[in-house]
Amino acid sequence: MDFGQLQLFSQPNDMLTQGYEQLSSFKFDEAEFIFGQIDRSFNDHGADTDKALLSAAYWKTVFSRLESILDSEKIFYLYNQLNRFEFSNDWGDQKLWSSLISFITGLMIEQGVFYINQEIAMSDLLLQIGKRQMAEQSLTAHISSSPIDTPARFRLAQLQWKQKQKGAALQNYTLGLLLNPENVPFNYLECDKTQSLIQNHEIEMVPGYGWIAGILPLMAVPDNVIPLNEKHGSALECYRLLRAAEKASKKQDIEATVNYRKALKAGWPTLYDEYYALISKRVQPSFY
Repeated sequence: MDFGQLQLFSQPNDMLTQGYEQLSSFKFDEAEFIFGQIDRSFNDHGADTDKALLSAAYWKTVFSRLESILDSEKIFYLYNQLNRFEFSNDWGDQKLWSSLISFITGLMIEQGVFYINQEIAMSDLLLQIGKRQMAEQSLTAHISSSPIDTPARFRLAQLQWKQKQKGAALQNYTLGLLLNPENVPFNYLECDKTQSLIQNHEIEMVPGYGWIAGILPLMAVPDNVIPLNEKHGSALECYRLLRAAEKASKKQDIEATVNYRKALKAGWPTLYDEYYALISKRVQPSFY
């Protein structure tokens, strides 16, 4: 084996790696210099070097234009450029892609922006580059300030479900359905039984039917929740009565229990029938 030839062959590859390290740090002049050295020094450097030079030139131009763009538009400008650029699966391209996403999410944190558009949230970008813990932290922080953001809450529930934290996930799915049932993102709903409930019942009533079926927990409805419409308000009242009836029953307050159940039967007879079948057996629903 000709080790001299092997070393010569590996040199442009090593330089290419160094160049991408610089490019991924957004040191465009340094990256162009290294890629240019490969181009000038090795006749058979190959298409990879040509592509690297084009990539360095492209992103150098993008970042030079970034300086003249309003801060409020920088995130969207960079994300559009990211989508327009064709990344390969090669190590260098993937490292650059990951660095760009990290840069974009850094800007989002600085500017207090959680969504790029209706489909893409900061947590989605962080998950794309393997930063699961940061994604979960971003969701928790966002939900604390925007509790009725059901798409964000379902994203968090999906993460929890995949980590086998099914109790926490079901609580967030239930809260999402209680607080804002009109904006449920089904692609983040991991619980198949909950999906089946949504197919068989009006979505506003799913939390109640879900508890009766032993699928969802019975939770306190936040006092400051504002009904989206009459149907949502009715569903919230039903759910509160259901929880009140159960609390009274556990306290063995017979009068209150009977009154709450009568109110349920008068206002929501179909749900009450399923509830009555449950309490007749007196088997408490179990969760996952």
